[in-house]
Amino acid sequence: MYDRSRFRNCSSDTSCGPFCGERDGVRRCLSCANRCCCCACSGGGTGPTGPTGPTGATGATGSASETGATGPTGATGAMGATGATGATGATGAAGRGGATGPTGPAAATIPFSMSKYGAMLSSDELGQPRQLGFAGFGVSDYQYIWLEPGVWASGMIAFDDNMQYGSAFIVPFDATLKKIYVVFSVEEFTGFSPGAVIRPFVCIGTASANSADLVYTVLNETMVYTPTLDGGTEYPRHTLRWGSLVDLDVPLPAGTLVAVIAGIMSGNTAESQMGNFAVSGGLFLE
Repeated sequence: MYDRSRFRNCSSDTSCGPFCGERDGVRRCLSCANRCCCCACSGGGTGPTGPTGPTGATGATGSASETGATGPTGATGAMGATGATGATGATGAAGRGGATGPTGPAAATIPFSMSKYGAMLSSDELGQPRQLGFAGFGVSDYQYIWLEPGVWASGMIAFDDNMQYGSAFIVPFDATLKKIYVVFSVEEFTGFSPGAVIRPFVCIGTASANSADLVYTVLNETMVYTPTLDGGTEYPRHTLRWGSLVDLDVPLPAGTLVAVIAGIMSGNTAESQMGNFAVSGGLFLE
């Protein structure tokens, strides 16, 4: 038998380890040449795991790896609160001036009067104007004419050798008569029949440019009446009666001869009426 005191885990004389083999005709340990392969060189069975040794020192940091690919863009975040308003910027340079607008229409105010001695104005028995005054722009005591019966109703006043010319003016541009204002002032030698109603008026008469004859057309749309005067009433001198027409649209071509005609009409009487008046007023032309 083999000496088992030198061997561990030996239970027979047969091979039982990785070092067992035959040498010199004898089964021996191929490592130490002892007989029996169950010597200490065979290592025997695995013993229990020993305690864990202390952790070794941290190794050196490895080199950085390559940056990975950029990930997809995340969803848009919520809109932040509006920031505070910034300071007002400097005023910009002035812009270029605009184009000149069209020239406005020409306009003129034409004053007229009969004021030195006034004008003796009268009506006939039918109440139609008989003696008319031509208001002017100077002073003359021959600023009235006498009409034959029926002339006023015709709307035309033709001057003959026995009539004073009267005052008038020529329109120097294509104009439109827009407004007429007038005031009558009661002067001396004015007396009307009791019960008669007297209505003073002015109107425009026009004569065509370059006409050989002096013929005025009375423009009925320009008749401006004042409040009435009552016969039998004593009116102090300079008692006034005012009248006006506005928003007219009466064309007056350049070169038209224009007269301002003043007169009176009467009603509620079959007698001729006469009064002395100073007349002042103005025309507005565009």
